[in-house]
Amino acid sequence: MGTLCFGMEYLMRQTIISWIHELKLKHGFADPKKIAQKEKLRVWTIEDGCNNWDARLVKKDCSYLILVNRVKPRVRRNYAIAHELIHWLIKRHMPDSLPQGDQLERLCDVGAHELLFGEESL
Repeated sequence: MGTLCFGMEYLMRQTIISWIHELKLKHGFADPKKIAQKEKLRVWTIEDGCNNWDARLVKKDCSYLILVNRVKPRVRRNYAIAHELIHWLIKRHMPDSLPQGDQLERLCDVGAHELLFGEESL
């Protein structure tokens, strides 16, 4: 999918925010690692001394896992898990219409922010 027009990106943001609200209601908490685990998404912490990445969503066999760089501070790792959780939600719910590049990253940041800092998280 190419560049999203403003209206479509806005609708996708609202959709992602609604997914986050559903996950918070379903699980009763806003901890991204716990939500990922409850959703059967494995989270592995590894130590990478290069320190040039926070987390990555990786396909392994028929499922996905989130690799988290242990070298990063805890707060940054937590945000990175939330960000990668949104990548997974987008792949799961919108496999045929994935946004790309900067737009995808912005949408994942919106979802991570909503999960960690949204009204219900306070």
